[in-house]
Amino acid sequence: AFVDYVKAGLHCPPASKDAMFPASDYYPDCLEEINQKNIMSGYNQPVYLAYDIPVNAKPGEYSATVRISGKINGQKFTIKKEIKAKIYDVTVPEQTLWITNWHDHKGLTYMSNGERVGLFSERYWELLKELVHMMRSHRQNMYYMNPLLDYVKCELHDGQYTFDFTNFDKTVEFVMKEGGIKRIEGGQLSHRTGDWDSDYGIDMPNGGGLKLLDTPEAQTFLSQFIPALYVHLDEKGWTDIYYQHIGDEPSEGTVDSYIAIAKYVKELAPAMKVMEAVHSHKLDGLVDVWIPQLDYFDQNYDFYKSRQDQGDEMWFYTCCAPKGNYANRFLELPLVQMRILHWINFKYGATGYLHWGFNQDWKETLENIATEGTVPGGDTYIIYPAYNKVYSSLRLESMRDGIADYELLKLLESKNPAVAAEIVNSVVLDFDSYNSDIDNFRKIRTRLLTELEKL
Repeated sequence: AFVDYVKAGLHCPPASKDAMFPASDYYPDCLEEINQKNIMSGYNQPVYLAYDIPVNAKPGEYSATVRISGKINGQKFTIKKEIKAKIYDVTVPEQTLWITNWHDHKGLTYMSNGERVGLFSERYWELLKELVHMMRSHRQNMYYMNPLLDYVKCELHDGQYTFDFTNFDKTVEFVMKEGGIKRIEGGQLSHRTGDWDSDYGIDMPNGGGLKLLDTPEAQTFLSQFIPALYVHLDEKGWTDIYYQHIGDEPSEGTVDSYIAIAKYVKELAPAMKVMEAVHSHKLDGLVDVWIPQLDYFDQNYDFYKSRQDQGDEMWFYTCCAPKGNYANRFLELPLVQMRILHWINFKYGATGYLHWGFNQDWKETLENIATEGTVPGGDTYIIYPAYNKVYSSLRLESMRDGIADYELLKLLESKNPAVAAEIVNSVVLDFDSYNSDIDNFRKIRTRLLTELEKL
């Protein structure tokens, strides 16, 4: 793939000590899978090469020749470059780390030259296949269905709702088949009704807006929808793979209204599992998967570890924060830090990672990939739209490799925990302190592979 440059557009302080800020504000990221490209005189064009290693490949040294052909001023030229790869006698185990990057299923328009793509139309499924294939090839194993009510047709007659789960079912079956998805996330049932500290309101069907829980409209809807949803999940055999969001990022100012909704949902469907990106500790018994922001995870590690010890899952997430020296997905950070995110998973026992931006706020061009004036470049999306397809990025490739590293570290830990700890501690010094030197990282990863070969 040709590596295309994109403009960050926005940087939000404080900056990491490892951040890079070129004067142009352009960064190599988009992996443009095209056969040829015109290059202006005096410009360099990076090329990204990747190759799959079959499980049955024999260990040893392999070599190949890359041939690049073109024309300069009408004259043909060919460049040959030998590349080598060493295959170790190590197989990445079946994935145990949960990964979700939230996607916008209404953004498929950008894969269709701006032409509107109707939800659940034939064109919709055609383009969605490309999206979930990208998820699958980069080890994403959870699928975010949001807004949840896009997937369920709700009709109200004389105070009684009926629910049609046809599109819900088709989506779940589709992403499991095409994307290898193992878990489903139901989008948030509620949203803040105003500013950051305002109460959560229930998202009502058919454009009904947000209604506070104590209103008859909200209680009528929830009291019928949640039991119907759970019964349907049970009939389909999906109760073990379905996780419901209540309201994003409950904080101290909003937690009381969140708790009221969560308790109501739990009363209606006690066995329904809840996962949430959280900013509050006051959710014992209401949240099954705790997902603090990485810096909150750092500052409150003992609390989250105690919840894990009591049977809850413990993940972490990043978004437009944390900044400073914490690892994240921003364009200005070294690529190795996207990989290190999952070494952090291993070191601190977090069994999942969430990010809100798989393809949020796609733009028609690569000129500015930040959401103007609000979040840093690289936060909103990690794949790029093209006609009938999507392109990966250097950042997504690095994250995928980090997920594989996590599984290799877990494998080594099962056999030699002291060496696994020594290896990860040489890269992740603390929650916000890493050895990001790429030569050093490659040496350490080589040691990881050689240690695994000894087992």
